[in-house]
Amino acid sequence: MRDQRRLLIAMFAICLSGTLLLADSGEVSELTQLRAENALLKNQVASLKKQLAQTKKPPTKTKSPPTIEKKVEAPKPNPKLDAFWASYDEWRTRRQQELRFRIKNPRNWTTELLRTFQQELRSALRSRLYISPSFQDEIGVGQIAKVYKVAVFQIGDASNMLVKLPVRDYEVTVVKGGGRTQYVIRSKETKVLVWIKGIDTTKLADGGKARIYRPMAITGTRAYTTSLGEKRTVFVLEPFDSLPPRNAR
Repeated sequence: MRDQRRLLIAMFAICLSGTLLLADSGEVSELTQLRAENALLKNQVASLKKQLAQTKKPPTKTKSPPTIEKKVEAPKPNPKLDAFWASYDEWRTRRQQELRFRIKNPRNWTTELLRTFQQELRSALRSRLYISPSFQDEIGVGQIAKVYKVAVFQIGDASNMLVKLPVRDYEVTVVKGGGRTQYVIRSKETKVLVWIKGIDTTKLADGGKARIYRPMAITGTRAYTTSLGEKRTVFVLEPFDSLPPRNAR
């Protein structure tokens, strides 16, 4: 009996060890299979990467358009414009000196005129561009003043006409009598024949009135022949805002 028990125990132990061995061998085979599959996947991934590297095109470089250097042309010389601004500087200086002289001699002028001269002098000194309230005294090239109404003398074409320009001046008369000296101030206005260009004349007629109401500049002179065959030279006035800027030289 003891021998049979021992044999049965031995046989049970053998069977149990075989089962364990089979289990161990099964796990080993499964692990080996997993390793093989992992290696296969790595090979496939490496193969795909290689194919992508071969088929992938290098990025095309976009060619930027050639830069065209713009040549900055130097402003063309404009002798007429230079002469105008040179005359303007001279006229502005003379006007300042004349206004200072009038203000220093207040007894020759009324309080209202003195106030007008003082305002005009401040404008002539402080403003970058001095525009006279009206053409005064002797007119000449380089002067800029406001023009309101003018009498049309003769229409030339759609943008040219001869007009009679009002020019204002002040006349001081010294009157002595009874041991006193009095100064009589009179404002006088003369009509000067000038040529205006750059103003629409299609709705104007000879002998009528033209409403300008803008600053005008005396830019030069012009010769013309009258109906009697006489040659005359007059000043030319143009709208100041139509002139090229001063730095456009």
